[in-house]
Amino acid sequence: RQALSDQLTRPLAERVTGHLQRVFGPEASLSLRLEDGAFTGLALGRGAQGATGFDQLSGGAREQVAAAFRLAMAEILAEAHDGCLPLVFDDAFAHSDPERVQKLLRMLDLAASRGLQ
Repeated sequence: RQALSDQLTRPLAERVTGHLQRVFGPEASLSLRLEDGAFTGLALGRGAQGATGFDQLSGGAREQVAAAFRLAMAEILAEAHDGCLPLVFDDAFAHSDPERVQKLLRMLDLAASRGLQ
C-alpha cells in the first residue's frame, strides 16, 4: 500500500521540489505522503537544516510552498491541454520580502519554460 502511495506522490513531489529549489536553494526538497486519500506529512527539507513541517513554516514560506504546488499541479494538468495552461496568481507573494520575490520569479520562469502562462 505504501509503495502505491509513493508511486502516486513521487511525480508531484518531484515537480514541486523543482520549483522549491528556485526559491530555497538546491538542497530544498519536499516530503509528502498519501494516506487514505489525503496528503499528509507535508514538510520542506532544507539540507543540513532538516525538514520543517508545513504548519511550522513562516507565513511567507507557506505561501511559497503553496505556489510551488499550484505550479506543479498546473504543469500536470497542462499535459492534457497541449502542454499549455494559463494560471492566475493573485496572492502568492503577499508575505514575501523583496529578496524572496526575486527568487520566486525564478520559479515562475521555470513554470513558463514548462508551458504555463
